[in-house]
Amino acid sequence: MTTCPARPNLGQMDTPRLAILGSCLRAARERRGLHLRHVAAAIGVSIPTVHAYESGAVHIPALRLVEVADFVGLDLGRISRLRALRERKAA
Repeated sequence: MTTCPARPNLGQMDTPRLAILGSCLRAARERRGLHLRHVAAAIGVSIPTVHAYESGAVHIPALRLVEVADFVGLDLGRISRLRALRERKAA
């Protein structure tokens, strides 16, 4: 099972960081026992679109990200707080 890194690095949303975010979404979905089709139906997109989000292949529109994260139970605030902490330590 893919897991969300304890300290994801989401400074700028480039491809590697999108992949980390996607792995966090996937891990949260799997923890809840949901399939791609459940997420796709809940947020009104296709299964390939959800797969692209989880693989980091595409940028996720902000409102869509909130919908997906809410549905799978991913705390985006935690990821954001970790990013802010990393930036403070780097300063």
